[in-house]
Amino acid sequence: MPQTDTYTDFENPSVFDSSLCLSGSPPMSSLKNILNNPDPDRKRSVKLLVLPPDQASSTWQPPAAHTSPGSSSEADPADYNPLIHIPHPDCPDSLACLPDTDGRPQHTLPVILRCAILGSTRKRLTIREIYAAMEEKYAYYRTAGQTWKQSVRHHLSLNRLFERQPRPATDPGFGSYWTVNLLAPPGTKRPRKRGRPNKDSRAKKDEPPPQEAPPAASTKARRDSMMADEDELVDELESESEPEDECESEEKILHPFERRHSLSGGGLTPYDSSAGFHFPAHQTSPDFSSQQNPPQSTTSPPQHVVPPQIQSPPLMPSPHHSEDIVERLQMEMANLRRQSADAISMSMQLSDQLTQAEANLSEARSAIQLVESKLREEVNKRMQAERTAEDAVRLRRAAEEALKSMRFKNARAIAPLYTSGPVAATHDGSKIITCVEETAILTDVASGSEICRFAGDTESISSMCISPSAKHLLVFTASLALRIFEVPTAETSITKPIQPIRVVARAHDAPVHVCKVDPTSTYLASGSADGIVKVWDIARGYITHVLKGHGGVVSALAFDYHLDPSAVKQQRKMQLITGSLDTRIRIFELTDTTSSGSGTQKPVAVLEGHVSVPRGLDVSQDGKWLISGGRDSVVLVWDLSPLQQSATKGTKGKGKALAPTLAKTVPILERVEAVGLLRPDEDLTGSTSSSDKLRFYTGGENGVVKIWDAREGNVLFTLGNEQNKISDEQEEQRQIVDVIYLPSTSTIVSVHADQNIMFHSLSTHALTRQLIGFNNEIVDAKFLSTATQRDTHLALATNSSLIRVYSVSEFDARLLEGHTEIVLCVDTGANGLILASGSKDRSARVWAPLKSDSPDASWGYGCVAICEGHAESVGAIALSRQSGTPENTTSHPGFMFTGSQDRTIKMWDLSDVLLTCTDGAEPVKCKSLSTLKAHEKDINALDVAPNDRLLVSGSQDRTANVYEIDYVATPGGRTARGSLRLAGTCKGHKRGVWTVKFGRAERVLATGSGDKTVKLWNLDDFTCVKTFEGHTNSVLRVDFLNAGMQLVSSGSDGLVKLWNVRDEECAATMDNHTDKVWALTVSHDERTVVSAAADSVVTFWQDCTEEQEEEKETKRADLVLKEQDFLNYLELNDYRKAIQLAISMGQPGRLLNLFRDIRAAAAESSTPSTSITGNSSVDEVIRTLGGSDLAKLLRYVRDWNTVAKTSVVAQGVLFAIMKLRSAEDVMQAFGDEVNETALAEGAVGAKGAGGTALKEMVDALVPYTERHLGRMERLVQESYVVDYLLAEMDDGMFDGEYDDGAMDIE
Repeated sequence: MPQTDTYTDFENPSVFDSSLCLSGSPPMSSLKNILNNPDPDRKRSVKLLVLPPDQASSTWQPPAAHTSPGSSSEADPADYNPLIHIPHPDCPDSLACLPDTDGRPQHTLPVILRCAILGSTRKRLTIREIYAAMEEKYAYYRTAGQTWKQSVRHHLSLNRLFERQPRPATDPGFGSYWTVNLLAPPGTKRPRKRGRPNKDSRAKKDEPPPQEAPPAASTKARRDSMMADEDELVDELESESEPEDECESEEKILHPFERRHSLSGGGLTPYDSSAGFHFPAHQTSPDFSSQQNPPQSTTSPPQHVVPPQIQSPPLMPSPHHSEDIVERLQMEMANLRRQSADAISMSMQLSDQLTQAEANLSEARSAIQLVESKLREEVNKRMQAERTAEDAVRLRRAAEEALKSMRFKNARAIAPLYTSGPVAATHDGSKIITCVEETAILTDVASGSEICRFAGDTESISSMCISPSAKHLLVFTASLALRIFEVPTAETSITKPIQPIRVVARAHDAPVHVCKVDPTSTYLASGSADGIVKVWDIARGYITHVLKGHGGVVSALAFDYHLDPSAVKQQRKMQLITGSLDTRIRIFELTDTTSSGSGTQKPVAVLEGHVSVPRGLDVSQDGKWLISGGRDSVVLVWDLSPLQQSATKGTKGKGKALAPTLAKTVPILERVEAVGLLRPDEDLTGSTSSSDKLRFYTGGENGVVKIWDAREGNVLFTLGNEQNKISDEQEEQRQIVDVIYLPSTSTIVSVHADQNIMFHSLSTHALTRQLIGFNNEIVDAKFLSTATQRDTHLALATNSSLIRVYSVSEFDARLLEGHTEIVLCVDTGANGLILASGSKDRSARVWAPLKSDSPDASWGYGCVAICEGHAESVGAIALSRQSGTPENTTSHPGFMFTGSQDRTIKMWDLSDVLLTCTDGAEPVKCKSLSTLKAHEKDINALDVAPNDRLLVSGSQDRTANVYEIDYVATPGGRTARGSLRLAGTCKGHKRGVWTVKFGRAERVLATGSGDKTVKLWNLDDFTCVKTFEGHTNSVLRVDFLNAGMQLVSSGSDGLVKLWNVRDEECAATMDNHTDKVWALTVSHDERTVVSAAADSVVTFWQDCTEEQEEEKETKRADLVLKEQDFLNYLELNDYRKAIQLAISMGQPGRLLNLFRDIRAAAAESSTPSTSITGNSSVDEVIRTLGGSDLAKLLRYVRDWNTVAKTSVVAQGVLFAIMKLRSAEDVMQAFGDEVNETALAEGAVGAKGAGGTALKEMVDALVPYTERHLGRMERLVQESYVVDYLLAEMDDGMFDGEYDDGAMDIE
């Protein structure tokens, strides 16, 4: 009965011969672990041999095994297991376990390669790593040349045990990996070429192999140790073993498939009962006694015990040995029973293991499902992120496309308000009139905006005043002319200059320095440099009085208009008081009987008391007191009561009238330029008001307005801040040249020599408003903010030691005094609360808002810190950017940088600087943290990055240096530490760098240079990525807009340009300056750009893109409605409205189609029409068309007449106009059009206007009409020729028939 082979296959069917593993290494994930120490969870292939009872053997021979030194040579066959790992020093799973040799290794290359790969960490090696491992293990390969490397490549390429694994794309390096495939079938990758075996080869195969020392792990040696006889089984086993290849040795490692083949093909030979055993004479029967007690194994058996294969030699039956055979078969059956019991127990263990494996498999599947779900979530998140990124890219591209159409408009401007000359204000103080060169400007005080300009005569204004009723403005110019204007009452701005209603070409023979209007707004008094005073009737424009006798220039005028106590009825008496260069004050009586005859009126009184020129005169409301002040630093109070009493009593003779007396002399201790009396009921804080109070104000060289008590002679209070430590030049600039008293608002207006106009409140003693007349050359500008609102103020650095701070909403301004030289630069922090400035006085100052407890208190800024240490002027300054931002909630700046002409940069500690300024507090002296020599030439600009990590400096040496900021703020009042370290240099400009700016959204840097270009730099490698060219002169300032997608720059060419960063194109050019634009700043919301230039103009550019789009959409909607109405009118045959609508829409094409259709309809009609145009309704429309509409229609006719295709319609309409309208109507139409245009522009139309336009129209119509006439005549002549040719072609066949219709050709 043949033997039965049973297999149980698991995950890994590879089972190697246990005799190949000769080491006791610990378990590891390698071939050794799979063979010697199988994991309980790892499935393996087990072969169970079940022999029939008749072939069972009572004894069996275990395979011979090498024993370690010191172990027993005898082994117990019950404890033997061929898969048990027997420790020995040569383990074939890693190169470390192979023996070291000085010469050539005793193992073959496949063994060494397999051990090198399996012994690596990742179980894979490149070819170079295999070379290195072999050279490191064996010194032989280090000097053996290159031949062994070819053998290595040969075995790796041909042996199926080795597989090539491509290197992943994310793994750097060269070469693929080589791994060991334990499941690969035996043999080579290419079939070996072999011929048919011959007899000699078969005979050679049947011969026993040469006697050599069998290695411990050879399959043949194992079989030789089990078989002692050379029988058929041995021959069969020997025939299965092929001779070793030339590249292999006796230590051939069987592949798992070869192992399975050896187990399945090496079974016992079927037992034949009829055959007998024939033992040779020299050989006895096999001795099985020695095999019944195999040596005990030194190692514990593994968890899974595989029953050994029992191979008994074939029995040779003989009559003499029948009892021995029975006994032996019984022993074999007992052994088989034991084996079956072991197999049953092992199958139960395997079943348990299978159940555990299935449980593990289900857990693994659930884990895989969980991982897959998470992976799907990650994939969804990634896809969502990709879609979001794509949407962001689309939005950015859309934004970039929208930015190409972005436009800015000139919303408003701070222009020069007052340069020099006189100043006038309305009685309510709402409007003020100032002089800018030879032009008078009317300005709204509340908003600071310009209302209108009064046309000048190209000469400077010497004197000016406004009537108390605010109806007329009277101006005297250096040309000696008097110009009278009507003051507009509209609050809106008027673009056209206001023309005078009356001009007196030569009002005086000398320049007029003072003029005054009486309280009734009827008379005007003017005093000239020749000592003559003239009184004018404003409404009628003639002279009422000529007052002579003054000894020099008339310096002051005042009207006295009070009740006359001598009159029977209550009537007022008017007097004129004058002051002149001869220091005398004269009082003239102005009566109704006085005329401007040749005679000269004499003064009723002459007052002497001043020793210098009197500059101010004023009379009380009751006419009892006269006050005069002059440059002799005194104010004289005169009592006019005696003069009134003498007028009441009457006197006989001349010279006996009582003269006014000097009541009091008040020393002012300064030159007085303006003086005036306050109303008795004026409410002054700190003093009582009553009718007997006599209080006056003075203004002079100290630049302050003082309120005096005339009776006591003391100062009640002072309006303004008096400067004690100022230079002579500053003192001259800040002195008061005029003071205006506004009783209706209890306000004193002081006009200073430095073109500043201040409004002081008499009730609160505070500065309520300040107008800066002229800013001179503006060199820098920055936005300031309050604690509750952004960009509320604008700070300007001008060609002055004073810093101008404007209120953006009202244009109210303040002057910051502190520097002694010209301020060159200003800067603000991220929150905009504090202001820093640098000056030519080699110092930098920090300014903070004034601290006030009262909401009605005046706003302003005060100096809180001073930074001194530079050897030259400070031309660049930059504050910390992180304070007050979401990243840094504290609003206190940490540090500040200053750049100077001494070519150094200083870092200042601002940790002790206060954020508010209190009155009387001394500024803090800041400490310098570090000083760095940055450039070889002057430093022009500094800027700090938004994260306070970088600083950039631009210099005249054509470079921009970027520094890393190292700042450490130490708590506890200790000194902070700070330093700078050069990070890189941006080189590429051909001229000096004037401006530098960090990007607020990206790590980029923008620079502007004198080479007319703007460059954009990458902060990672400091290379230029973009260059913007378009300015025609030096680029002075640059800044970022719209998240870094746009740049705005200003230059010396007076232009402000807007750039698109992506395509390096100029998106818009803004022009409102006539000089270099030194200052440029952007608001926090990036919707407002402020530019300031050397022409003293500050322009606010606002984004008007949305407004323009809305306006276009509105126009489009209106046009659609009008087109629909036009079509409706055509359907209703309402030609009048259709023609008027087409003219109003400005669509000559629709009008042309209308006239063309009317002509075509008239031609197709069978009824003859008496209408000129073909339709009587159209004729009526042309007959009654309005003036301006008729002019537009004639212009359309002119355009149609230039084209031969449309000339027929044009001639028809022109013929209808000439027939239906008179020549006067046509002339009047063009005049109406000109007048309507002038009225829309704010000008006054002239009578008879439009003649020029009519002449141009006729000149354009005549030549084209003549050309069309000539063309028609030629066509008529050619038609005659055609008729003649047709008549001649019939060869006289129809002469008699057509004699009557023959044409005579001349």
